[in-house]
Amino acid sequence: QLPFRGQVLPFLLLTISFAFALIGLGYLVSLFSENQLASTQLAMLIAVPSFLLSGFTWPFDAMPTLLSTIGHALPLTYFLDGVREIFLKGNGFVTIWRDLVALLLMGLVTFFIAMVVTTFKRYWEKKENEKMSSSNAM
Repeated sequence: QLPFRGQVLPFLLLTISFAFALIGLGYLVSLFSENQLASTQLAMLIAVPSFLLSGFTWPFDAMPTLLSTIGHALPLTYFLDGVREIFLKGNGFVTIWRDLVALLLMGLVTFFIAMVVTTFKRYWEKKENEKMSSSNAM
């Protein structure tokens, strides 16, 4: 029964940015997994610690520096910060723009890395197929 004190548009943009970062992360995780089960397991290795390291459960001041640094590399940290600013404090773009930028950058970086990995995987698969077809022709 928390009151919604903020505006809908900043919250919508924050949510879309968070989804973008998560989709990029999911795409990247799927490239390093052999099947859907392995992909889900690897994603859970990221999701479960996110709750502990995002500042949701414990404040960053109470965490060791290493854990705090890892927490700041997770999308949930920035989403929760923005949600607090919008829902509880009634703030808007002025206070969440850093969270939006961080989420968008995370999404862009993960998508870029995933596309590079995809390109290399396709290149190596093509090379292997060419080797197979040339060895079968002999």
